[in-house]
Amino acid sequence: MTGKVKENQRQRAPSQRSIATRDRIFDAAEQLFSERGFEGASIRDIARIAGVQGALVNHHGGSKEYLFATIVARRADELSRLRLDALDQMKANGALSVRQVLSCFILPFMDRVLHGGAAWSAYGRLIAHVSSDARWHYIAQSCFDPTVKVFLDEISTLLPQASREEISAHFVFMVSSMLSLCTSRWRIDNLSEGNTEENRASLVITGTEGMVVSYAKCCLPIPGDDVMGYLSSGRGVVVHRNTCGNLINFRKQPEKWIAVDWEKDIDRQFASQIQVDTLNKPGVLAEVAATIGDCSSNIEQVSVLGRHEDCSVLSFHLQVRDRTHLAQIMRNVRNMPNVIRVARECA
Repeated sequence: MTGKVKENQRQRAPSQRSIATRDRIFDAAEQLFSERGFEGASIRDIARIAGVQGALVNHHGGSKEYLFATIVARRADELSRLRLDALDQMKANGALSVRQVLSCFILPFMDRVLHGGAAWSAYGRLIAHVSSDARWHYIAQSCFDPTVKVFLDEISTLLPQASREEISAHFVFMVSSMLSLCTSRWRIDNLSEGNTEENRASLVITGTEGMVVSYAKCCLPIPGDDVMGYLSSGRGVVVHRNTCGNLINFRKQPEKWIAVDWEKDIDRQFASQIQVDTLNKPGVLAEVAATIGDCSSNIEQVSVLGRHEDCSVLSFHLQVRDRTHLAQIMRNVRNMPNVIRVARECA
């Protein structure tokens, strides 16, 4: 009877309290291993951050090395699924290019690490530790290599002239660059003396935050516009309005397009232009400029596009916060008695 009771106890599922304790321990271990590496993270410190006794760390995680391997493995399946799902979806859309194959591997990782919160950010740093230390080869072999081999097979099919060794070497170099980009933002900020903050704070690029971002001068996108990102050689991601006339020229290269979106509460100014048709009345230019200034907008440049007997066509280069701010400016200018027409224009 006693033996049967003990057997039932061993088979009992862990309680919610036990699961919560284990998760706290694993989260603490992930944080410390990612920040300090394997040697720098002690069981005592993991227990302290998790708020448990050291014996519970050993109970839920086993030895320190086994705990390290468990922490690396616990998000690996989700990452693998995201990558393989992206690849399957891309293949369903037609023939693949090498760039598309690589994007299916890179973008799910970057999306999670850069946008998935503190836990995924720590996991990105943790993978960097694993990838740079040969003693963890068995972890990489178990957690990541099966998925990597699927992508290497796809690339080998697309590049039959390249040997598997060459492809693997370039792939490892690419992974190293990806990990560095995700885990070394502080280094980029230091070298750029903070000049990257403005771009990074104003635009969230799905899966690829951290790349160089610029705003197309042909259409001058501002927050509130529907936008797309175009991967341009030497310029990083160039953001265009969806209504930009130049998009027609880029549609033949869909692999270079990425989804982008604006962050909320952006605190900066963006370039925009409006065309104002006015009656030829004395002082009308000054009146329009004053109205724009009353809307808290700086005028960068004014030019006369055309002058006729009764009217003039003026172009104002402005600084605006967003689409709502621009709409307010245009509405106020349009209501002026000597204004005939107001329209947003491209550069």
